[in-house]
Amino acid sequence: ASGLDNAIEKMLQILVGLLGGTNIAFYYRIDDKLFMQDLFSGQREIERIEDDLPAKAYETGKFLEAEHQFQESGMTTKEFTKAFDWAVPLIVGKEVVGVVAVRRLILSSEELKEALNVFYSFAAHVLKNEILGYTRLRKAFDDINSLNRKYLQETSLRKAIAADLAEKQFLLDKTGEMAKVGGWELDPATKRVVCTKEVYRIHELPPDSQIDLALGLSFYAPEARPVIEEAVRKLSETGQPFDLELPFSTAKGRNLWVRAIGEAEVKDGNIVVLRGSFQDITDRKRLEFERERLISELKQSLAEVKTLKGMIPICASCKKIRDDKGFWEQIESYILSHSDARFTHGICPECMKKLYPDFGFGKETAENK
Repeated sequence: ASGLDNAIEKMLQILVGLLGGTNIAFYYRIDDKLFMQDLFSGQREIERIEDDLPAKAYETGKFLEAEHQFQESGMTTKEFTKAFDWAVPLIVGKEVVGVVAVRRLILSSEELKEALNVFYSFAAHVLKNEILGYTRLRKAFDDINSLNRKYLQETSLRKAIAADLAEKQFLLDKTGEMAKVGGWELDPATKRVVCTKEVYRIHELPPDSQIDLALGLSFYAPEARPVIEEAVRKLSETGQPFDLELPFSTAKGRNLWVRAIGEAEVKDGNIVVLRGSFQDITDRKRLEFERERLISELKQSLAEVKTLKGMIPICASCKKIRDDKGFWEQIESYILSHSDARFTHGICPECMKKLYPDFGFGKETAENK
């Protein structure tokens, strides 16, 4: 699962850069197997999570934090008196995709948790799709740059990542481009939509275009528009998620098939943000349609095949056959009506002797003796 390994490695690299060289690991499952991956030893299969904090976070799906005094933290700089361990479950819907374990962090969750929520949510979607077998996909939201500026304002520990951010963004953009998957986020109050670059690529729009909800829905085929509009309405009003595959036309008139996924983030009983993914699945749908066409042709061909089987009543003398209605008919007529066989007529040597004895067929001559 090299695509999954790469996605996890990129996520860990970004977190290490953002949080200042802390020890970070990721725990996740593929089928019934449990894995751990970090930047030092890579991926390895484990029987269970030895660390109680991430183990409990995986079980409960809740963010957990443990505080250490200076003597316990292993820190050597006098300015720091405390250290923190985090266990962050990456959740999509109600499913825990995996748990990020952060050790020996010198900032508490209150300082960074809110700023990292968008990144964790995005990472959860990417890793879920990779684990489900989809190819390399998804990149960070376009507002990761403003998110990073907030990090830089909050603490000097993250100043060093400014030079690396463009490269990391490029890698994430390339991942989304290769997988043909983009991300979007909608503020229900303002209807403002924030999209990743891959969403613009799929729409065939300039990356500086302004996309609102009405414009985004207008690209769907007429027969699909009521479906997506109703799905977005339910998501906005009740938080009901959707996962749809629908026909779509780009700004340049190209006809595509897209997969649109949406879910709501709820706080204190209120929907505060809608977000999801947007993927070009035209190649896969083309293969599905071709498969269905071949299956239909095969079924039609099989339906046209006629076979003779079972007991056939035939006269022992004249060789006529009795049909299903009780009528006797020549064997040729019966076979012609019950199969695709066709006849060409001739006379065998024995019948030739009986029918035309004067022609000498079958008689021995002096030369033949």
